Amino acid sequence: MWRRTRAGVARRPVILVVEDDPDIREMIAQMLQMRDFDVFTAGTAVDALMVFRSRPGAIDVLLTDVQLPGVSGRELARAVESSRSRIPVVYISGVPQSSLISRGLLRPADLFLAKPYNSDTLISVLQSALHQYAATPSR
Repeated sequence: MWRRTRAGVARRPVILVVEDDPDIREMIAQMLQMRDFDVFTAGTAVDALMVFRSRPGAIDVLLTDVQLPGVSGRELARAVESSRSRIPVVYISGVPQSSLISRGLLRPADLFLAKPYNSDTLISVLQSALHQYAATPSR
């Protein structure tokens, strides 16, 4: 799961967790840190964009709640992608995926993780995001 830098040095994957509930945000961060990820957290889209701007090139996956105060996770992902090239995004929500798709908050192809989930499921989805992104030639 280690990522390689341009110099070929191995480093841990870096995940930005965007979740407005502080208890859930902390729980996710702990799950990821225990599984050898570096983690940054944000409670709002504005905070998440500040993290991205202050750490260019250092975030491997955006893990965001679909429904954030004042903005959707998809809107956040678009803002991140407009300030930088593509980045894998994993959306999380307690709302059923089909409902989020029908409301236009998700696309069918988006990586989605339904709450509640355990650390094994979280890690599996993040690994999938990292592998799919690494295999995409436009990176």
